[in-house]
Amino acid sequence: MKYDVIVVGAGLAGISAARYLADKGKSVLIFEQTNRIGGLCKEGHFKGTRFSIYGPHIFHTSNNKVWDFLSRFTNWNFYTHTVKSYCFGKLWNIPIDYDEVGNKEWDRKKIEDALYGDYTKKMWGSWYTILDGSTIKRVSQKGGPKWDNRYFKDKYQAFPANGYDEMFYKMTDHKNISITLTSDFDIKWVDRATTVIYTGRIDKLLDNMDLPFRSMGFEIVLNGNFPWSDKYGVINFPRDFDFIRAHSSKILYQQDTKEDVVVFEYPGRVGAECYPVIYPESKELYSKYFFKLIEKYPNVIPAGRLGRFEHMDMDEAVQSGIDAANQMLRGGKNAEM
Repeated sequence: MKYDVIVVGAGLAGISAARYLADKGKSVLIFEQTNRIGGLCKEGHFKGTRFSIYGPHIFHTSNNKVWDFLSRFTNWNFYTHTVKSYCFGKLWNIPIDYDEVGNKEWDRKKIEDALYGDYTKKMWGSWYTILDGSTIKRVSQKGGPKWDNRYFKDKYQAFPANGYDEMFYKMTDHKNISITLTSDFDIKWVDRATTVIYTGRIDKLLDNMDLPFRSMGFEIVLNGNFPWSDKYGVINFPRDFDFIRAHSSKILYQQDTKEDVVVFEYPGRVGAECYPVIYPESKELYSKYFFKLIEKYPNVIPAGRLGRFEHMDMDEAVQSGIDAANQMLRGGKNAEM
């Protein structure tokens, strides 16, 4: 069967692109290499408790168009995200509440170094010393009024009321969308006249795998716990323990259930490729691959966190998918750098 567009990857960017194009009358085939759609937002269930397999995914945005787009497919449970960090035997607010720390300059530096510096070093390991400044700033969120302890400042903060799985199934429930699961995509199968929106690694598409990504291992513990897991949804651990973050599914997703599912995150373990490692040389390497892509596969538009080699919040991934779709609709090929 002939399709107008092929979308590679059924994560947030890919599904958003597919649905946007389907609504415009385009026939779309989605290739997904795993056995389920949803990317890193995949969910599991344990005795009535819904949990995220790959760590917490708090949707937050001030982009009205993205919010309205997703709101077609889900109702929302609004949630104000606050983060605590465990260090020196107690919990601290993130961003730091300097009234809590005190006025001594040494105390302030000690806490900043631990809660921001040590967290970043633990997250990125040996990459820490060469990271792009934008990466460091994503972790080091300082300042703000002392009465405002929200981690995100966006207009909308929420979870899909019935979970991400249901939202994704509704997004792909369209007569113009077909999905093939457990399928490795091969660009050689594709007619050059067919646009491909590609949300995977473009170095893989070009038969290389040398763009650097930071992987995360996720340990799911049924009926698990961590310090203060009965009170807080997410706690950072910049110094103590091997894991860097833990979340309580029961608290985070506001579930009135007896059982909890705790997910621990271990940076650098073999697992999902979660974060591009961005520094001058890796950005230059991505640019080289991008221009090779233009030359070899002018019908391919990269999108999403992997395809664009960028840190993206969830709303940015949605927007990236929509932008790629609009690029196709305008008759363009590769998205601009």
